[in-house]
Amino acid sequence: MAKTKKSATDMFSNLADMHEQQSESSKAAEPTAQRKRKKTGKRSDPNYIQVGAYIPKNLNEEVKIKLVRHNGDFSDLITELLEKWITD
Repeated sequence: MAKTKKSATDMFSNLADMHEQQSESSKAAEPTAQRKRKKTGKRSDPNYIQVGAYIPKNLNEEVKIKLVRHNGDFSDLITELLEKWITD
């Protein structure tokens, strides 16, 4: 019976080793995500930060519609409004 215990222990040990090797080989086989284009835009510009605000849903929908119609950018609109507010 001691031989059976040793065989079972060896079997589980071997299974664990095989699983670890498969995990390592699958990680090595996965392609690394690489950006092929230069980081551009406000998100990667250190002169900008992301902020959040709670506004009514209906106002948000109206703003989005108007921005689409006028090819506007939400960030530019907020910047313009805040700059005007600061100077007033």
